[in-house]
Amino acid sequence: MINFIDEYFVKPMQYPDMYAPYNIFNTSIYAAIALLAAYLIYKYLAAKKIPVNPQFFNALLPYIFLGAIMRVIQDANILPRSLDILGFTIYPFITPGIYVLMFALLAVIYKVSKESAKGDSALMLRKVRDSGIGIAAVMLAILALNGISRVAISHILQLAGILLLAGLGLLAFELIKSRIYNKRETPEFKNLERTTVLSQALDGAATFIGVAFGGYSEQHVVANTLFGFFGSPFAFYLVKLVFALAIVFALRREAESPSEHVYVLALITIFGLAPGTRDALRLFFSV
Repeated sequence: MINFIDEYFVKPMQYPDMYAPYNIFNTSIYAAIALLAAYLIYKYLAAKKIPVNPQFFNALLPYIFLGAIMRVIQDANILPRSLDILGFTIYPFITPGIYVLMFALLAVIYKVSKESAKGDSALMLRKVRDSGIGIAAVMLAILALNGISRVAISHILQLAGILLLAGLGLLAFELIKSRIYNKRETPEFKNLERTTVLSQALDGAATFIGVAFGGYSEQHVVANTLFGFFGSPFAFYLVKLVFALAIVFALRREAESPSEHVYVLALITIFGLAPGTRDALRLFFSV
C-alpha cells in the first residue's frame, strides 16, 4: 500500500517531469474526496445557518481567481512546489493543495467576519464580499505575474481565441434558454447561471487552444480520454459546454431548494473557472 501511494500519489507531485501529474488512481481519489468535502461543507453551512445565496456565490469569486493565479505563479517557479514543515513535505500551491489552501483562507475570513458581524450570517456574507481582501490579494498576485511577463502577439491572439470561444458558449446558453424558458426565467439565478456556463466554456476553450495551438499537452485523464475518443481537443470544449448547459437546466427542474441550487452552481463554477483561468494565464504569459 505504501508503494502504491508513493507511485501514484506522491511521485506525481514530487517529479512532474518524470510522472504524469494525474492518473486514474489519484484522479478517482481526488474526485471522491472533493465530492465528500463538498457534501460535508454544505451540511456544515446549513447547520450554522449560513445563507447559501447569490451573495455567497459572489463572495467566493475573488478567491477562485486568486487560487488560479497563485497556481500560475508556482508554474513559473516563483512560489515553491513543496514546503517542509516539521519534517513533513506538503504541496500547498498545486492541485489538490491549492484548493485546501483557498478553503482555509476563506474559512479564516468567514470566521473573522462572523465575529465582527456578531453572529449575523447575512451581514457576515456582505462583509466577506465587500471587505476587498480577496480583490486586493488578486491584484497583488497579478503584480507578481508581471515579473514573468513574456507576452507576444501569438499569446494575445491565443487569449483572444479563448475569450471568443467562452463568449460563444455563453451566447449558446442565452439562445437555448430563450427558447426553452422564455416565460419561466429565474432572475435571482440568471447571473449565477451565466457565470457557471462561462467558467466551463473558458476551461474547455483554454484547453483546446493550449493543446491545439500553444504547444501544451493535457495532464488530466478524462480530457485525454476525450481527445483520443473524438480525435480532437476541440471535443473537450464541446463536452464542457454541454455539461454546463445540462447542469444549469437540470438544476432548474431538480434542485430541492434555492441554497442547493446556488451551491451546485458554485461548485461547477469553481471547477471550471479555476483551471480555465490558470490555463489562459499560462498561455498568455508563456509559462
